[in-house]
Amino acid sequence: LDLMIILGIESSCDETAAAIVEDGRILLSNVVQSQVDIHATYGGVVPEIAARSHIEVINPVINQAMAEAKVSWDNIDAIAVANAPGLIGSLLVGCLAAATLAKLHNKPLYPVHHVEGHIYANFITEHATSSSASPLALPSAQPTFPMLALAVSGLHSQLVLFQDHGDYRLLGQ
Repeated sequence: LDLMIILGIESSCDETAAAIVEDGRILLSNVVQSQVDIHATYGGVVPEIAARSHIEVINPVINQAMAEAKVSWDNIDAIAVANAPGLIGSLLVGCLAAATLAKLHNKPLYPVHHVEGHIYANFITEHATSSSASPLALPSAQPTFPMLALAVSGLHSQLVLFQDHGDYRLLGQ
């Protein structure tokens, strides 16, 4: 049985992130470049500044995630990228980087709804031995269906009832 290794890219607002996940449950690496210090002067996120910062760090963040996971492009089976909702300029940087890498390395590309990604992050239950020093606390078991999920992400907070993967109903937002 072959393992599935996914590169995930996220740039929906003011953090540039890349992670490598194996079989949807093992976190091989997770690299986040925050822009908190950049936007602090303005009292909030400035969309144009956020997008420019993503451009500067997207490749180094992806490269670091792959290095920490000890994987090469030969090991990556697919690329997933947050494509909505979020700041248009920020999303564009992540989506263009992901699309370019997918084309360059002949990998399938999967767009992911940013808020759905918050919910599915709870299915990651293990750290790889190489990243056991990660400060992230992971759930001890994957969620089971049916489940009620609350995703709180800025202006995109949602209460969702999941019957199964891909079978869910938005209860409120």
